[in-house]
Parts: sequence; structure tokens; C-alpha cells
Amino acid sequence: MSSDLGIPLRQTAAPAASPSAHPADPAGLHAHLAALQGDLRRADASLSRLLSDWPPGQDGDAYVTVLEERAEQARRIYELEYGARTSLWVFQSGANTVAPVPTTLPDTPDTPDTPDTPEPSETSDAVAQEAEGSPLEEPMRKDGNPHAAYRVVVDRAFLYEPAALRALDLRLERGHQVRVVDQPLVKLVVADGERALVQLEPGRSMELGPPLVLLATELFERCGGARARICARTATSARRTGASCS
Repeated sequence: MSSDLGIPLRQTAAPAASPSAHPADPAGLHAHLAALQGDLRRADASLSRLLSDWPPGQDGDAYVTVLEERAEQARRIYELEYGARTSLWVFQSGANTVAPVPTTLPDTPDTPDTPDTPEPSETSDAVAQEAEGSPLEEPMRKDGNPHAAYRVVVDRAFLYEPAALRALDLRLERGHQVRVVDQPLVKLVVADGERALVQLEPGRSMELGPPLVLLATELFERCGGARARICARTATSARRTGASCS
């Protein structure tokens, strides 16, 4: 069996070991490390072949673009979302300082806050103003992209983001596929399977073009696949019961 990247997937976590090859045994540990090194060499060779098969376009597009300004990152997330033609795959995790959740929701001032939802911090407000104040030809939309099918995976930390519960409820109402996983996620956006934005740290994101975008799609499928639980009920009820969506 092989992955979409052409990198062989190991059928087991490690080669079959003899009864004496316990991880604490030096010989067994050495064999395990040697196997990992072999996997790394094969992955590197596969990536090299992938890059050689997908030379950069004549327009000079780079494989990787690093974005370091928060306003620039927020703008690019917006462009990817509303420029997508068919699909949007999204990982959301923890605090969103680049594009705080409240700034992406339609304005509903008469909607009461959930009692256990903290108020946005001054830092989040400042970042939101910075993001919204970036020069755009038109105001930032908050109604979602009607042309793209959304697949959204969130982790438990995201459920404590200000207004996250209302955001997930809104996604469910609009027919978006929403899943919850227990393990922490990196923040990720994949548009049409052609461009991906991955947050490396709070102040830096990396945009991937072909063919490296395949790494992002592989990551999404692995972390947001069968182990993720589908949100069939509202996010608010899931939070109140202390359980992931099921």
C-alpha cells in the first residue's frame, strides 16, 4: 500500500522483533533507529522524485512562500477561502490570533454570549482590527464561500476559542462537514487541493503550491479521517456535555 505521495506506508509500526529485542535492549533500540533512518531516506528520495516531476511553472511560482505579518496571513486566508472553486479543507486549533473567530462571523449583536465563553482579549481585538484594516478592494465577507464544499476539523482546544461554538453551529446549519479530534492540530487551509496555508508558529505561516500541497492534503486525510468524529449535533451541546461531537 502506498500514499498519494508515492511514499510507501509501513504496514506495522516496526519490523517484527525477536523476543529479546525489547525497546530497552540496546540491540533492539539500534535496530529500531536503523529502520527509522531507512524510512527517512526513502521519504527523502520520494520527495526528490516528486519535485523533479513537478518543475515550477513558467510564471516563476515558488513551491513555498513564507508569510510573517499577521495582517498578510489573515488576508491570504481570506483569499484562499473566497477564491476556492470546489473545496476547502480546514484545521482549526486553539487561539486564533491571526484571524480571530469573532471577526469571521456575521454580525449578530443581539445574540447572547454563552456563559462559559470568555470575552475576546484586547490582543485579539487589536489583531482583528489589524486584519480588517488591511487594504482590500471590498470589505471582508463573513458569509462563507457558497461554491466550495467545506470539510472542517477542529481539536478540543478550539472549542474554548471565543465564539467558536457559535461558529461551529453556524457551519452545521450551512451544511459544512465538521469533525472533532482529540489530538492537537496544526492550523491548516487547503483550497481546491491546489494551494495550502500551514501555520508554523503564531507569527509565521507557510503557503505550499504544487507539488508540496500534496503533503498538506495527506496530513488532512490522516488526521481528519476515520478517527475524527462527525458533529451531528450542535457544537454547543457537545461542549456542555464535555464530549466531542459524535
